[in-house]
Amino acid sequence: TTPNEKGGWRNGVRYFDCSRPDKRKVRYLNGKFVKREQIEAILQETKENRLEVSDRVEVSEKGIGVIRYIGYASFGPGIWVGVELDEKIGKNPGRVKGVTYFECKPPSSQAPYKGIFVRLRKCQLIEEENEQKEKEEENIISENKQEKLDQQTQSQP
Repeated sequence: TTPNEKGGWRNGVRYFDCSRPDKRKVRYLNGKFVKREQIEAILQETKENRLEVSDRVEVSEKGIGVIRYIGYASFGPGIWVGVELDEKIGKNPGRVKGVTYFECKPPSSQAPYKGIFVRLRKCQLIEEENEQKEKEEENIISENKQEKLDQQTQSQP
């Protein structure tokens, strides 16, 4: 893959945009073209493990954190899970060999990192916290619906 192909371009055609929202120039672009089979494999494996980005998980022998990335990585074959650990016991800031998969910067340049990459089988979903998050989202949705219903009934003569 050429640097342009990693930036969303292939054969002079732009298929997607990898520019940063803050418009800072970066040396490495994070886009990558992959085969449909690779995407299907990720979806199948994550569905079987019931894991999604933003889920809280316990990582075997490492601690608890939040999933920030699921997918293929340039540093090894297969599907990897990028986790931002609660404790500063990680190995990286979400970047490996110059490729940024997610960001979790330390509070200072001297502080240890919180990012780590592991295999799916090393992650155990923390059910209670994720169920609580889902319930809170459902409550917000039902409250919004109730507010709209109240507004409609108040505006009727």
